[in-house]
Parts: sequence; C-alpha cells; structure tokens
Amino acid sequence: MKGYIFKGITLKKRIILFFPLVLQSMFIDQSEIHEIREYKDVAYLFAHPDPRTLFVFDVDDTLIINPTYSTPPKKGLTFDAFIKEFSRGVQDTAYRLIDPLILEYITSIQRQGVKVVGLTHCINGSFGMGPGMIMVPSLPRLRYEKLKDIGFDFSSSFENQEITFCCTIETRDFHPLYYKGILFTDLMDKGSFLGGFLENIGWTPRNVVFFDDKRENVYSVLQAMQRRNIPGEGFLYQ
Repeated sequence: MKGYIFKGITLKKRIILFFPLVLQSMFIDQSEIHEIREYKDVAYLFAHPDPRTLFVFDVDDTLIINPTYSTPPKKGLTFDAFIKEFSRGVQDTAYRLIDPLILEYITSIQRQGVKVVGLTHCINGSFGMGPGMIMVPSLPRLRYEKLKDIGFDFSSSFENQEITFCCTIETRDFHPLYYKGILFTDLMDKGSFLGGFLENIGWTPRNVVFFDDKRENVYSVLQAMQRRNIPGEGFLYQ
C-alpha cells in the first residue's frame, strides 16, 4: 500500500475518526477498579485466559520505569540546553522493568495466542528542535525498539503493523498511531482511541483487561468498553 508522509513518519494506512466528548466516569462504579501493588496479586488472570481476551497495558510506570522522566533537570540550564539534554535522554536511556513477573506473565499468554497491546499517551512523530538538538525521528519507533530490548514485543497481536488515525474531538485534531502492537494516543483520551481502534480493525474481544497507573485512564477505558458492550476489568497499578 502506498504510504503517506505525516508528522515525520511513513504511514501505511490512514483512517479518519470522529469521537464525541464523553464524561469519563459517569457510568463506572469506583468498585469496578481494582488497586494492585504487585503483579503477583493478579497472577490468576494470566493462568488460563480466554483466547479472545485482549490485555491492554499502559507503558510508563505500569510496565517500565523510564529514567528520563524521573531524573530532575540540572540547575541553571537554559530552555534549549534542557531540551537538548532531555532529547539525548529519550534517545539513549534504557528502560527498566517495573516488575520482572509481568514480562513472564505477558510472554506466557502470548504463547497461548492471547492478544496484548500497549496503550500510551505518547505523542506521534519526531522529537527535538533547533540547531544542534538531538533529533528523535520517530518516538513510536524508538519506544517500540526500547520495549523490545527488555523483552516486550506486541507486534504479533494484529497483522497490520502500522495504522495512523486522524481524530477530531470538539474541533481539536489528534493523530494517534497504532505501531507494532502499541497504541500511541497523541495525548487524546485512551478509552476513545482504544474503542475506535477496535472498531476500525473489525475485531471485538470477548473481554478487555486493562492496567494503568492513573485512575482516570482506567475509567476512560472501562467506559469505552461499556459503550460497546464489551466486558472490561480495570486495574490501577500503584
């Protein structure tokens, strides 16, 4: 398929979506969100999963620790110097597993044919600006490669490896991307994008299991699944 050039990435497929703005927690009872501190507390979820379950994971502070985000900037840096240093960190710093068990669990269910995807608020496109700056040509590609380096690879979940969406919510445009098993929301609502993605690939999971370290994201995904009559379980990783 002929590609498109958009925000620094060669796109294999482009889909235009229109999402209504919804109140995230209107119909979700707080008791439906389960708080966990260790993945061993939910080992049962990974023991014998339904093969049509979709497991969805936030990335930062749910699967991995990204030292770039947690390292305070050096004092006295100019804005340009800070951006240059941060860009270098984004490019060069290795991720750390937040819990070795989750890699074991995910690998196990993937071997059973269960689909697993990442879902992150990360922007689409390149990163870095100005003369002499460290330029990251594609944040989605970089993040996929860094996750793969520590053992996470969700690219086998769906045949299409790259789909770009153009989404409009109350006059604001978003350009989220599905890239090799990872959904990059481009800062839009996680539930809306996940729901739209499932509709456009024409696949309905029997249920969705979602992990995130932010309560509002768990609400968002559970509500989006509820609107589509897809059972969902939400876990707040703390």
